[in-house]
This record gives sequence, C-alpha cells and structure tokens, in this order.
Amino acid sequence: MTAKHFAYLARSGRTVNVTLDWPPLAAAWLPVPDADQTSSSECDVALPGFQARKAWGIDIFNGTEQELVLSAVGKDTRLKGIVVKDYPTYLRLEK
Repeated sequence: MTAKHFAYLARSGRTVNVTLDWPPLAAAWLPVPDADQTSSSECDVALPGFQARKAWGIDIFNGTEQELVLSAVGKDTRLKGIVVKDYPTYLRLEK
C-alpha cells in the first residue's frame, strides 16, 4: 500500500495533516511552527477508501492509548472528535 496524505480543517479552522500507511496506522498532526507551548485542536478525520472496525489514538510522548469512536460512511471510516496536537498522534486501525 502506498502512503496516502490528507489535509483537513479542524473545527477551529486550523489545518490537520493525516498520513495513512500500512500496517493500518495513520498519523495526524497540526502543521504549525515549533513553539514552547503545545497546540491542539479537536477535529473529525475521514479516511477515504479504508474500512476499520476499531481504532485507537496513541500519544507518542507518553504512550497513552485510547479507543476512539468511529463510524462507517460508505467505504470510508470517520473518526469523530479527535484531539490533534502539533506533534504526531498515531491512529491505530483494525480492519
């Protein structure tokens, strides 16, 4: 599978970058300049052409993992209310 790259507008109006690769793992982050304070924004993420049964968000700095709420929309998966930060958050997906 070739990596797919997406950009979304968060509810705050900020852009969110998402990369989907194999194994089913996506990374989402805010493309903002480096700063001492962490930025975050809540958004919904759609993964076109990928159907997942379960999904987990993984914080790369502290290792916490949380199951996410998802829904199927046609052949796509939609993750609702994801808090995305200015560093990558991994989205582990299970088909």
